[in-house]
Amino acid sequence: MRRSGNSEPAQAAVGEFVSGNYFSTFGINASSGRVLNGSDDAAGAGPVAVMSYNTWQQKYAGDPSVIGSAFGMNGTAVIVVGVAPRGFFGDNLRSIPPDFWISILSERSINRASALVDQPEMLWLNIMGRVQPGARPQETESRMKVELQQWLTGHANSLTEAQRALIPRQALHLVSGRAGVVSARSMRTAYESGLRLLMMVSGFVLLIVCANLANLVLVRTLERKREASISVALGAGRSRLIVQALTGNVLLAMAVDFLRWPSPITRSEVSFPAAHEDSFFWTLRADPNSRN
Repeated sequence: MRRSGNSEPAQAAVGEFVSGNYFSTFGINASSGRVLNGSDDAAGAGPVAVMSYNTWQQKYAGDPSVIGSAFGMNGTAVIVVGVAPRGFFGDNLRSIPPDFWISILSERSINRASALVDQPEMLWLNIMGRVQPGARPQETESRMKVELQQWLTGHANSLTEAQRALIPRQALHLVSGRAGVVSARSMRTAYESGLRLLMMVSGFVLLIVCANLANLVLVRTLERKREASISVALGAGRSRLIVQALTGNVLLAMAVDFLRWPSPITRSEVSFPAAHEDSFFWTLRADPNSRN
């Protein structure tokens, strides 16, 4: 990627192809210029993109002339029509946003012969929408399952015999998009081994702490045995000694529990939509979203 008219060497950049209603679905407006809209999805529309706020600030120091400038991407001039608002990272869980959100029709011009929009068997799109107020996600999911079956049946001629046999087993599952569009399988692959190691280490440390506390209590008990004998000889009641010992142990337990309570590592449950192992090229990850 290189800005037109700039003699500097081309630089690598991260971009995402999105539809014209991508930003409006999130209720996002541009911090400068405009965001993509429906006209950018129309036939004949030129390649356009929205730059992320981070890229605008870090690479171009917030230069307003960036808006309306052309950037060469794989030899295709793409016009930057606006800058995304500060703090917008897109639809995925990540620490760094992409450099550009590019109109999906621009993909054909940028990738040319290898354009993904001309390869329906490729898995490269995430689908997210917005449920209208009052709409029930369960009903929307049921309707989309029916539409999926109808769509697959209508394209059965382009499938192999084995793929046609799998059509009745295909399904859609709508999940909340509040945490972003993520792949459960890729997230599990990336974090499962690390989390297991963390749990094992945490359990081992907890065992050591428990053993140390048990030894501490045992030593204190042995040290207080002589003191208790003297107290009994002087006339102290056994009930008073028992209350004194219990009070110390209860206070210790309360202190340990208080230190544990604010810990950021807590048990949580996360649910992901299950993808059928026999699915072929039709996989959707959607947030409860459909316009009724």
